[in-house]
Amino acid sequence: MGKKRIYYLIIIVSILIVSGLYVFERNSMDDASQHAVQQGSASFINFSNSEVMSLDGIWDFYPEVLLTPGMDDFEDYNTIKQEILVPGPIDEHIRYGTYRMQIDVPTQQHYAFKARTIRSAYNLYIDGKLVHTSGVVSEDINSVEKYSRYVTLNVYPVTETIDVVIQVSQATNRGGILNSILFGTQEAVNRLNLNQILTSLFLITFIIAIGSYYVIQ
Repeated sequence: MGKKRIYYLIIIVSILIVSGLYVFERNSMDDASQHAVQQGSASFINFSNSEVMSLDGIWDFYPEVLLTPGMDDFEDYNTIKQEILVPGPIDEHIRYGTYRMQIDVPTQQHYAFKARTIRSAYNLYIDGKLVHTSGVVSEDINSVEKYSRYVTLNVYPVTETIDVVIQVSQATNRGGILNSILFGTQEAVNRLNLNQILTSLFLITFIIAIGSYYVIQ
């Protein structure tokens, strides 16, 4: 078999593998347009253990306050509570605030969240516990330090409802939760992460194969 045919075969196989992993990844996620979150609540009751839910939709949002679970009573702030679309930017005139939503889940199961682009400094609380910090959250704009990266967090709920609170501070415009936060069983989220890594690796292999072919020509 000639060198040309070998490289053509590598390219075709790479395309097929990347395409297959992408389709599998998309099929493992629910349709984000369904807006799983409504009025700050979502349900994972009817999802299978192999599915990953996009926590898109209408969250509760408390502008210009950083509310801490266990220290602040959210009901005391109902007069300023707003609805906010996630994913989407915060109003440019709001420099900090608190997101909140709750998920109903079957008990005796281990779950995971995958937070993606949150273009703000933020603190993430799950069931009243601070589980992740990114950057420095502050009411003082000069003290805010923004740092955004993807993170996967495992959750072991003790009740049938998971409470999610995210404090955010933004030093620039167009901050907030700009990409879907994903939720599912640990197995499903870990499998999604693995598929994304494999897709990236095969894509790199594909690019190298094409580059090598033209170099050797």
